[in-house]
Amino acid sequence: MISQSKFCIVDVLQKIIDKLRVIEYIKAEELEISVMEVHGIFEIGKIGEITINEFSKILYLDKNSVNKLVNNLVDEKFLLRHIHPENKRHVILKLTENGQKIYESIRDDFNLYFKKILGYVPEDNKEDISNDFRILLKSMEDNN
Repeated sequence: MISQSKFCIVDVLQKIIDKLRVIEYIKAEELEISVMEVHGIFEIGKIGEITINEFSKILYLDKNSVNKLVNNLVDEKFLLRHIHPENKRHVILKLTENGQKIYESIRDDFNLYFKKILGYVPEDNKEDISNDFRILLKSMEDNN
């Protein structure tokens, strides 16, 4: 059984995740692409270049689903795919100029959202929240 305080943390984290998804849904509607395509663009944009295998792991998708997603993004001219120069078995993914603009727009929307939300947090609580999230993130990283 989850204690009340643990449930509260889980509830808060789930609400945060849901709010972030809304930003991706809005962007998907705006661009007339799927939410998964928006999420894929954002993940590649954060990293710069990535192999299909790494992309699959980040998205928690099987290779067939990732290949379909990659094909859609290439067809939409958001993504470039090329063979790794030193290992011909690896395909490298990189955003096109248009894909990069979309990534920056998504990133800016996230930043604006958090800036707005943090504007409502009292100054003396911001450091506490930041420290709590660092501890939570470290715990998540250490246990994955």
